[in-house]
Amino acid sequence: MTRLHIVTGDKGNVGKSAWCTAMIECYRHHGTPLALVDADSDSQTLSKVYDSAFPIEFSDDLEYAPFTDSIYEIALKEVGKKKKGGDVLVDLPAGGEKFINKWINDCDLTERAKADEITIIKWWVSDSDSSSIQMFEKDVARYPSIKYVFLKNMGRSSPPQWTSFDESETIEALVKKKRISVYEVPGIPSAILDKLRVAGAQLIDVINDEEYKKYGLSTVMRVRSWVTSTRRLIDSAMPEEKKKATRKKAVAQESGAATAADSTMVAELLEAPTTVEASPSDQQTKVPATVESR
Repeated sequence: MTRLHIVTGDKGNVGKSAWCTAMIECYRHHGTPLALVDADSDSQTLSKVYDSAFPIEFSDDLEYAPFTDSIYEIALKEVGKKKKGGDVLVDLPAGGEKFINKWINDCDLTERAKADEITIIKWWVSDSDSSSIQMFEKDVARYPSIKYVFLKNMGRSSPPQWTSFDESETIEALVKKKRISVYEVPGIPSAILDKLRVAGAQLIDVINDEEYKKYGLSTVMRVRSWVTSTRRLIDSAMPEEKKKATRKKAVAQESGAATAADSTMVAELLEAPTTVEASPSDQQTKVPATVESR
């Protein structure tokens, strides 16, 4: 089952692109393919850092419809790859929710996705803004077959700001009924993300900076901690993905162990002394002594 991840929240500057990079790193860690679609034509965060990101532009103009439809085309290609296929990640621009919903409605995408074995997941990133939360409630009610994950960006909000959300009986009932996962995403200094964006650096580049020479101790330390924390959240939201990755690693380890055992066996055979027993035909025939006649 291919997943079509749509990272949204409607507002700008709430951490959508940052969350996309966290998901990219999580998929890389598990060794699972992930196709990237950069629909944020203003910042183009993914396109500037990841060469594989496919840029598109949303518009009310129907002439741009093929660009939006290409998202689903990419998802179908992943479905066609079967076991070797991966998922698709879409980074929406500020205000992109209306465009993505229009696309879903115009193409009857929720029903089509079921038939094509594609799971649509909306990752709703919020900084506790009431208008964004209200929009989230309406969106969930509008699309019952879409899976939702609500992300509280604690880097752009504080616990007191979430009091009304946490105490809302409507939200509580909605979360229970739709089985919506709600997570608190730890913050990471925006200066660090800006620094990486300007440098065109991926999170893995920072993680691999063992001696802190390129990005500095503070950046490396905080990025590693943030990546570990966000990976736990993503694994919790998609436990089946972690299980699949675990099975893949187990198979690889078993294969590696078998290969190592075979290599050891070959080495032992090469080092062992060779003893070959002669067959009767190879044995030397003893000739009896000649008796001289007198």
